Amino acid sequence: MVNRAGLMTPLADGKATVVARVMDLDARFDVLVRHVDVPRTLDFVTDVAPVFTRYGCNSGACHGKKGGQEGFELALLGFEPELDYDRLA
Repeated sequence: MVNRAGLMTPLADGKATVVARVMDLDARFDVLVRHVDVPRTLDFVTDVAPVFTRYGCNSGACHGKKGGQEGFELALLGFEPELDYDRLA
C-alpha cells in the first residue's frame, strides 16, 4: 500500500517490483518482504530521536541550546542520541 506521501507499507510477505515514475523517467527495484506479521520494536536512535530534530526540539533555539530550556537539555541537532536517551530515561 502507498499513501499520499509516498510511504509504502507492506501488507503481507512476498516479492514485488516497485516502479517510481516522474514525467518520462522510470526507476525500478525489486523488494522482498519477510516477517510482516512480527511486531517491530521501537529504537530510540532511529525512531524517537529523529522526532526531536523534525520538530526543532534539539535546535539551538530550544532544548539544544547550552543549558537547555526550562531545565531540560538535548544534544544539539541530535548528534548524541545516546546522551539524549540517558537524559530522558
